[in-house]
Amino acid sequence: MEAFNELRIKAREVRDRSIAQAREDYDVALRRITELEASLNREAKTTAKAIWKCIESVMPRDRSFEVPELIASLEALYPQRAWTSKIVNHRIGHLCKRGLVRRLKRSNGRDSAVYARMGVGDAEAVTDEPLMIDRLGAILRARGPMDITALTVALIEGGYRTKASGVVLRNNAGHLLRRYPDRFARQGEKWSLVK
Repeated sequence: MEAFNELRIKAREVRDRSIAQAREDYDVALRRITELEASLNREAKTTAKAIWKCIESVMPRDRSFEVPELIASLEALYPQRAWTSKIVNHRIGHLCKRGLVRRLKRSNGRDSAVYARMGVGDAEAVTDEPLMIDRLGAILRARGPMDITALTVALIEGGYRTKASGVVLRNNAGHLLRRYPDRFARQGEKWSLVK
């Protein structure tokens, strides 16, 4: 009987040594995986470009372009990044403010906005529709003081295209008028241009 107990003890020791060796091999493998992952991340970080550089690298230099076209190019060239229209539109807006890109046509809900680099032949021509604020100013200049509802109706009658409902458009127009007190003055319920 003691012989069986000794066999059990030896089997237990062999098992324990095997488990200890397996744990050690597992720990070594995890350390190697972590080191490999860290080295790959370091390489990815050093080769990654800034977002605006990526966008600028795919913008056509000889013709106009739209944001969906840029996103398709960015996804093909830089598949490791997630390219959303929000990111690309935000960066294009910055490039417009810096004077590197010009918007040729606004988005109308069905069609995307059209942009071009400055210096491209058609980028110099202003084909963009006037902004709402400019149209409101033109209406008040032509017709004199008006309340916000009449001003919104005149805006729609003047051909301003929007997907917004009348109430939302009226609220947006009111917000714009209040936002620019140097251009517009309120006299009771009527708005006019500042003289």
